[in-house]
Amino acid sequence: MRRLLILVAALALLTTACKIEVNAEFTINADKSGSVTLEIGLDDELLAMAEASGQSADDMLADFDIGDVPGAEVSTERRGDMTFNIIKVPIDDITAAENLGGEMAAGLTESFEVTFTDDLVTVRGTVPLDDALGDMGGGDLEGISPDMMAQFFAINIRITMPGKILEHNATSQSGNTLTWAVDLTSGTLEISAESNPNASAGSSSVLLYVIIGAAVILAALLLWLFLRKRGGAAPEASFGVTPTGTPAGDYPPPAPPPSE
Repeated sequence: MRRLLILVAALALLTTACKIEVNAEFTINADKSGSVTLEIGLDDELLAMAEASGQSADDMLADFDIGDVPGAEVSTERRGDMTFNIIKVPIDDITAAENLGGEMAAGLTESFEVTFTDDLVTVRGTVPLDDALGDMGGGDLEGISPDMMAQFFAINIRITMPGKILEHNATSQSGNTLTWAVDLTSGTLEISAESNPNASAGSSSVLLYVIIGAAVILAALLLWLFLRKRGGAAPEASFGVTPTGTPAGDYPPPAPPPSE
């Protein structure tokens, strides 16, 4: 991470078009198991500039190493114009993890605590942003202000909680996943969230819209069937030849010819 930050900071002096995104994701299950995922995304322009300066993607991510963490999964994923290097580590008991993610999340969290009771899961965390960037850069980021870093460097912290979310101070919520979009200029980020692992999370708004839409369609279909049954037949088209004996407009039908 240190080499990457130093290189990106140097490139920032030349351009602000490059982008780097760091996502720290924590999944907490009701049985206290979970996982920690760290993603580092580099855009194509940054990779091209790095290669032009003699750095490869592997060189840039030399510090992005998990060592011998058991069960770790490493993958790469393309999203738009960015390439994400992803490390996912499963955790048997997330409350007993001394440091969630260990070395791989160093600098992102000063304290991160998960506590469980019978009906409450609580997450508390503190991210000292100034100290975190300084530690990751090893003191080589002096002269690069948080405002400048914020132009090309994005950090998101995502936590997926079990059950029903009761309260949180996240930037946004999608289902059971809370996202904190880190403001590098804010100094310190406080993370707080609570959920009831035994309660249902409820239907999402998207599912609700689907259900409402289906109900409207069903109501229209039932109305059509009702009118069809009441009239004895489905309504004919409004254009065409009018059958004999059928009133046309306000005029009565013609009288039948006299019988002989």
